[in-house]
Amino acid sequence: MSYDNYKKEVFHHEWILTNNFGGYSLGFGNLINERKYNGLLIAADKTVRNHIVFNQEEKVECGIGNFYLDSNSYLDCIYPNGYKHIVKSWLRPYPSVLFSSLPFNEKILILKEIKMHKEKNITLVKYTNLSSQTLYFTVRPKYTLRNHHHINKPGYWQENNNEVNLHKNGGFVKNLSNNISGYTYFDKGMISVDEMVFEKNYYTIEASRGYDAVEDLLSPFKITFTLDSRTSNYILFSDNKIEDLKGEINKIEKRYPVYLLPKDHPVKRKRKSFEKNNLILADKEIFTFKQYKNILKLAMKDFYIKDDIVAGYPWFYCWGRDTFISLKAFADIKGFDNKMYKIFTNYGNKIKQGIIPNMIIGSRDENNYDTVDASLWFIVRAFELMDKLKTKSKKKKIFNYIKKILLSYLFNDNHLFRLDEDKLIDIVSKTVGITWMDARVYNKAVTPRMGKCIEINCLWYNALRLFVKFASRMDINENTEIVIDEYGTSINYIEKVANLVKESMQKFVKNDRLVDRIYNDNKIDDIRPNAVIGLSLPFKPFNRRIIENTFIYTKKELLTPFGLRSLSPDDSKFKRKYMGDQVMRDMAYHQGTVWAWILLPYVNVYYWLYKNKYDKQELKKEIEGTIINFRQMFLKGYIGTVAEVWDGIDPDVPKGCPAQAWSTAALFEIEKIIERM
Repeated sequence: MSYDNYKKEVFHHEWILTNNFGGYSLGFGNLINERKYNGLLIAADKTVRNHIVFNQEEKVECGIGNFYLDSNSYLDCIYPNGYKHIVKSWLRPYPSVLFSSLPFNEKILILKEIKMHKEKNITLVKYTNLSSQTLYFTVRPKYTLRNHHHINKPGYWQENNNEVNLHKNGGFVKNLSNNISGYTYFDKGMISVDEMVFEKNYYTIEASRGYDAVEDLLSPFKITFTLDSRTSNYILFSDNKIEDLKGEINKIEKRYPVYLLPKDHPVKRKRKSFEKNNLILADKEIFTFKQYKNILKLAMKDFYIKDDIVAGYPWFYCWGRDTFISLKAFADIKGFDNKMYKIFTNYGNKIKQGIIPNMIIGSRDENNYDTVDASLWFIVRAFELMDKLKTKSKKKKIFNYIKKILLSYLFNDNHLFRLDEDKLIDIVSKTVGITWMDARVYNKAVTPRMGKCIEINCLWYNALRLFVKFASRMDINENTEIVIDEYGTSINYIEKVANLVKESMQKFVKNDRLVDRIYNDNKIDDIRPNAVIGLSLPFKPFNRRIIENTFIYTKKELLTPFGLRSLSPDDSKFKRKYMGDQVMRDMAYHQGTVWAWILLPYVNVYYWLYKNKYDKQELKKEIEGTIINFRQMFLKGYIGTVAEVWDGIDPDVPKGCPAQAWSTAALFEIEKIIERM
C-alpha cells in the first residue's frame, strides 16, 4: 500500500492530548477541525470544561512566496489550503506535522508540534524552521471562550462584548457574557491588537450528528515573528496567567520523551539536515513493538485525573461503571497503586444507599446514581486488586465500603432493582436504564433490561463469593455479626445467599447455553455479549459445557475485527449503522453497534476455556487475532487511541467518542495477557 493510504488513515483519525484535570486538546491528522470539541485548548475545572482556543491562522512568508499552514472547513469549501502543504503527520506521542511549500521544496520545511502541560491547562505550539532560509510568520489565535458542549452561533461576537489586553510576550481576552477568558504567550515575536471575526466555520461531524454546526470565532490580535534556519518559537495558550514562561515550556517539553518518537520523525535527526527521503512514505510500521507498548501506556495515561479515570474524550467525564471495568488494566501500570486507592476512596466516600455514582457531576447530591452494576464492579475490582493495597488500614477502609454496598443490596428495598425470593437481582425500572446498556429515547429504554440480567447476576454472585473469601483473610468469623448503618448479617448468611444465587442462576440456561435475561419467568434469548461479560469474572456459576456453548455462539454471532456487536445481526431489532442525530444514534447504541471494550471479557473467557487444551502458540495466535487490527494501526501510526464504538456491519470507521478509556484499557490488558503467556 502507498503513502496515500497512510495519509488517508492519519488525516481521518484524531489525536488527543490531556492533563490531570480532564482538560484536553483534540484534532485530526490534517489539522482541520470537524467537531465543536476539536481545538488547541479545552480547559477543565472540576467537572466543567471550557473551550478556549479553536486554532490559529498561520501565514508563512518565504523567498518563493506566501502560504498558510492552517485549514478550516466552511459550508462550501476548505480554506486556506494548509492541508495540501502537509508532507507528513504523526499522531503520537504528540501531534506533529511537517509542512513544505507547493510544489514540495526541500529548502522550505516547517515542523509544527503540539504538546500539553501535565498539571495545568496549558497547550504549547512549537514551530521549527527546518528550511535553509529565514521564514516570516503571522499568526492569529482564534478564540471560542465557551462551554465545550456549545458553540457561538453566527453573529455572536457582534452581539457580545469582550475585553482584550496586551501584556509582555502575549495577550489576554475575556468573553464578558460568560467571564470565560484565555491567555496567549509567545517566546519571541511582536503582538498587536487587530480584531477579526472568522465567520461561519462549519463542523461536518456535528452536522452529521444533528447538532448546530456553524460557529463564529474571535481573533483579537496577531503575532508576528521571524525564524532563522534551525530555530524554533513557542506559542502557549492557558486559562490562567503564566508567571514563568521558560519554566513551563521546559516542563511541557520534558513530558514527552524522544525515545517514543516514530522512526522517521524530524526531531530524531537532531542537528542533521532533514530531507524527504528520511521519511517513511510507504505504508509500513513507524514504531517498534517496544515503542508501541509504551505508546499504548501513554494512551492509557490520557484518561488519568487526580483521583479518577475519565470515561472518554471529549464529552464524557467520570463514570463509575467505566472506571471500575477499566481499573484492572490501569493497575498494571507501574506507580498506579496510590492513584488506585484514591479512586476507591473517591467513589467509596460518595456511596449513597449502597450505590456508587454512575456519573460524577459535582456534589454527592448532584451525582447520578442510576446504576445496578457499578457498585458490583467496585466490589469485584476491590478484591482482585486488594493485594496492591499495602497497608492493613487501607484494606480495612475498602472492606468497609464493600460491606456498605453488599448489605444495602441484601436488605435495602429503596432501589431501582430488588432482590427476588430466589436471591437474584431483578430490575424493576421500566424507564431508567441501569445496566451498561442504558440508552433512552423519549424517556423509554431502547434496550429493555427489566428483569434478571445475566451479567448483573454474575456480578452479584461474584460479589458474594469474593466477600466470603476475603472476610476470612480479614479474620472475620463466619458467625460474627457484620453491621453497617442500619443493616446487619453474618458471613454464614452471605454464603447461604451465594449458594442459592448459584442454584437460581441455572434458570438462565436454555438449549445448553445462556440467555440474556429473564423477565416475568420468561427467558429472553436476545443474542448479546452480556453472558460473556459475566462469564469473564473469577467465579463461574455454570459448568464448562454451558460456558463453552455460550462462548462459541457469541463468537459466531457477535465477534468483529474491532470488538463485539451488542446484538446479533439476525435479530429484527439489529441496527446496521451507528449514525444520524441523537435519537437515531441512541436507537442503535446497544442494538448491534460494535464495542471494543468487550474484547477483554471475550479473551478472558477464551483463555479460561482453552488454556489447558491448546499450547501457548495456538492460544497466543487466537488472542492476537482479536486485537491485530488495533495493534497494526498503532504500529503504523494510523491511530493514537481507541474509540468507543463501530458500526454493526462493516465496522471500519471509529464512531462515538474518539478516545474511550475502557476500549483502550481492553487493548492494553489483552497485550498484557499475551505478554504473560
